[in-house]
Amino acid sequence: MMKRFLPLIAAGAALLIVAVWYFALYAPKNSDLSKAHDDLSAAEASGQTLRAQLSNLRGLEANRAKQQAVLQKLSAAVPPTPDLASFILQANDIATQSGVNWLQVSPSQPSAAGGGPTTITLTMQLEGGFYQVYDYLNRLENMQRLVLVDTVNVTAKGAASPLPVLSVAVTARMFTRATAQTGTNAGAGGATTPTSPAAPQTTSSTRVG
Repeated sequence: MMKRFLPLIAAGAALLIVAVWYFALYAPKNSDLSKAHDDLSAAEASGQTLRAQLSNLRGLEANRAKQQAVLQKLSAAVPPTPDLASFILQANDIATQSGVNWLQVSPSQPSAAGGGPTTITLTMQLEGGFYQVYDYLNRLENMQRLVLVDTVNVTAKGAASPLPVLSVAVTARMFTRATAQTGTNAGAGGATTPTSPAAPQTTSSTRVG
């Protein structure tokens, strides 16, 4: 009778052993392995996110340098103050480079209109040959300071000559971020005779060129 139940007892013991092995050993290890896979996936996703953030930060840093360069260029084009002395020196320099006689510049009082930047109107008198005058006007509009030429009136002197000297009157505008009141206090207005760049503190009626 007992021998009859031995196979059943053996099968039950085997099932019990398998059940104990599964729940005590296999299931926890499998859970740990699954958790390790999940942790690895989370770490890889986090690494991708960090790499994307690092790339974005590097892009922002490179863009910041470009933006600073643009801001510096804009600040030079439209400075925070009228800075007439610097403009006169630069305009005098390009007159020397182009070979014209730069006789006089008369800046107006700064004025603001329509919520835009404050405007300073310029009238300039110069003399030179055609190519020299043309070169000067190109240099004037390519200065770091933003200068917009509105009118150019030309009169030939000594027209009988094959290469007459041109007397040129130029009206132009430049701009500043200063208010009109601040610009007025900065000393704009009145005619100025250009001076040598080597001695900007003195005034002279000698032609530059």
